[in-house]
Amino acid sequence: MNTRRHKQRWVAVPVMVCAVLLIALAAPAAAQSEACIHIQTGSGYSAGIQVTFGNQSESTDPLTNPITPGATQCLPLAAVPDGVEFNVAVVLLGSLPIGPPFRLPFVCTPSNIPRSAALPVAITFNASGTVKDPHCTAPTSLVE
Repeated sequence: MNTRRHKQRWVAVPVMVCAVLLIALAAPAAAQSEACIHIQTGSGYSAGIQVTFGNQSESTDPLTNPITPGATQCLPLAAVPDGVEFNVAVVLLGSLPIGPPFRLPFVCTPSNIPRSAALPVAITFNASGTVKDPHCTAPTSLVE
């Protein structure tokens, strides 16, 4: 009987520690140091990342520094003032029969995320789909 109690305790303690850590990490995750996009394997495009706030934006060029399917790329949020809302977008490449390629930003959800610089963590958006039907979302519990 004593052995059984010890076994239950050895299982219960790590489970409780993990639960406490998940709860503790979920709440401060609104504090962001980087915005990241992960393009899921099997997605039909490579892209760049763009962060916009106010009338400013920072981005990577999908031609020279693309995020390929299965990869993640981040931009620092140091330029976004604390409390200011920002958006993250996947920047797709479009083309016409004549002329150079052009960039098509697709805003990820949720949008208008207020920056909190209190704790330095990254927020990662998962991108998937195709050029004609892109998807880009972040777990809402991490940005509320």
